[in-house]
Amino acid sequence: MTTSMHTASPVPTAAAPPGAVRVRPGGLLASVRRACPDHAGPESACVARQPDKGCLVFWCDEGAHHFTAR
Repeated sequence: MTTSMHTASPVPTAAAPPGAVRVRPGGLLASVRRACPDHAGPESACVARQPDKGCLVFWCDEGAHHFTAR
């Protein structure tokens, strides 16, 4: 997992997984990036967290989908 000063891509709230809480823009979690397990490309931005599952939710611009990481 890496961090970066880039801002997260906007993601429609309706597209977020059930139970996800969006991260605060400019906050610490908004700077976390993770490589998508399905697509080679730029690292994906953390856009939400799922407190009930203990994971972060990332948005993959390359594949236009969410994935989670613990």
